[in-house]
Amino acid sequence: EGMRRQDRDSRNARISAVSVMDSLCSRGMLVDKSVQMATPVVPGPLALALIKRGVIGVLMVHARSPVKRVARQAMGGLAQISRVKDCRAIMLQEDGLQMCQETLWSSDRSIASSAMLLISHLLWDEEWRTLLAGMVPPMEEAAVKWAAFAAASIVRLAQKKKAKENKEKWQYYDAAAQRNNEYVLSLMRNDPAALAAHQQQRQQQVTEEDAQRKNEVKFDELEMPGNQTWRTYMLNRSMLLMCTMMHDPAALRRIVDAGGLGLVEACLDVPIEDIYSSAANFVGNLYVGNPELVSPDHFKDPTHVVVSLCHMMVIDMEPNKTNDHGDVLFQGRIKKATMTIIRALTVFQKSSSWKRIIDDLIAENDPRSGKLIKDLFTSIDSIGATVRSESSGAGGGSGAGGGHGSARVYSSARDGGVDVSVGTLTGQLRPCGGCGKLESMKHTWKACSRCKAEHYCGRDCQLQAWRAGHKTTCAATTG
Repeated sequence: EGMRRQDRDSRNARISAVSVMDSLCSRGMLVDKSVQMATPVVPGPLALALIKRGVIGVLMVHARSPVKRVARQAMGGLAQISRVKDCRAIMLQEDGLQMCQETLWSSDRSIASSAMLLISHLLWDEEWRTLLAGMVPPMEEAAVKWAAFAAASIVRLAQKKKAKENKEKWQYYDAAAQRNNEYVLSLMRNDPAALAAHQQQRQQQVTEEDAQRKNEVKFDELEMPGNQTWRTYMLNRSMLLMCTMMHDPAALRRIVDAGGLGLVEACLDVPIEDIYSSAANFVGNLYVGNPELVSPDHFKDPTHVVVSLCHMMVIDMEPNKTNDHGDVLFQGRIKKATMTIIRALTVFQKSSSWKRIIDDLIAENDPRSGKLIKDLFTSIDSIGATVRSESSGAGGGSGAGGGHGSARVYSSARDGGVDVSVGTLTGQLRPCGGCGKLESMKHTWKACSRCKAEHYCGRDCQLQAWRAGHKTTCAATTG
């Protein structure tokens, strides 16, 4: 009994300690809203202090722990602090590739979700891109697999919730229908033909109602903006991983072959800004990388894609005025998420195959829907002209197309979309003067015995640097 109690206490202590590390890693990052990049989250003093204390090695060890609660907390901390370049450099020298492989395909959904966020940050560095591109099985398959798992879970839970909420309502309707049926039957007892026709009509009505009950399930019946769960986080991280992968032109075809466009169609129905804006950003980046992959033939229901994007843009534009007919006038504030949707719709508008689908929607029998979509694309044209004018006046943007907004957004995503403080070493950890590896709490580098300015991880690196020119520099420094 004493041994079991000791093991239990030791296990709980490890869980608590790693949980504190996870919390510190999350709180160690700062939010800089002035950063015009893919992430406004930048390292803070606490994150740098944690890395200097050797937290990365500890978290990497516990990320492979057989105790799931320990592994979840460790992976959560790594996913957050991996925004720091020093963390990614240490993981590179500590064989972090194998850990990413194991955690991405873990049987635990929380560990896999954190692994996708972690890999999205690792892809910011050229060294990691080369290693992760050779991962087997490929990471795009894992992203689609976990996203499909999360989407299916959302549908199942929504069905369960809807059935529970509607149980009393349908019972009331069925009782009322039964009373009405008995009344009608009492009037038809003397007319067998009318009775048979009524029973057949009632049976058909019941069949249609059952089918309607079964199919009346959408994502937004459960996953609302104020009710985010692990399912929505996993969907968002799957989209983030695939968007970040697009720095590699060869990855575009792999993502499409793995079912990435089907995932985009599903995410466009989720009324959560991070998810549907990521899906729109995916479409825009894919078009810039390979326009042929964004043809309507690659989508299961291209009309649904256009309608969903238009619907999300109407919600996202925050309109503040309507005319006498109730038509929305797009005069609201333009957010970053709105710009990604405008970019995706502009891609469709430029394509002749997509243009036919848009024209068919405008010419639909419902004049309100057609006019709404027409006004929407007219607004997109005016917004795009304004953005291009402002960009050219500010000196243009990076990448192909000069000041064109879509080229600038894609260039940011292609380069990792990170701020300088996230994409460069902090200088808090000493690099080896020979191989460049960063020291850690476990491995501290020894300084040159003469100048004390350079540090080396071992004798071999010191001799290599000595022959490469440090001998002259050292002699000049020491006199």
